[in-house]
Amino acid sequence: MLRLKRRNQRGDTIVEVMIVLAVLGSAIGISYATANRSLLNARQAQESARATVIAQSQVEELRALAPISDSHNDNYIYSSALPFCLNRNNSGNVVRFDSAIVYPDNCKYDQTTDFEYDVKITYDNTSGDDKFTISVVYADILGEGQDSVTLTYRVHQDDAAYFH
Repeated sequence: MLRLKRRNQRGDTIVEVMIVLAVLGSAIGISYATANRSLLNARQAQESARATVIAQSQVEELRALAPISDSHNDNYIYSSALPFCLNRNNSGNVVRFDSAIVYPDNCKYDQTTDFEYDVKITYDNTSGDDKFTISVVYADILGEGQDSVTLTYRVHQDDAAYFH
């Protein structure tokens, strides 16, 4: 015998199925956007951390060179108002490169990767202290301009006599 459905028994209508699919699609879209933003933020933090490490390495090179530098020395790192960077040559010695004019490629790091970091150090003695500003500039992860990391290193006043 064939059973007939009662009128009060109903299945899901097409409208209910469409609502469920819309809610599911929205949830998947939101989770994708969140995951994508998280990955971009992580990559941006990674690039910023790398730029910070490069800037800190320049500070360490400055600290290593400062005690042996004086105005009568050819390696005197304070001698010019031009932006410069410090890099090691083939012998492993730290060398000053005037980044604005002479050796621009020696003031770039990670040229083989997606990101290239431009390094510039400027020297300021207007306040009587030897103050160095290290700037590392690199392309924004989204391609919307440039990001930068800037550190300032100041030779302490008590140490100034030692450094000159």
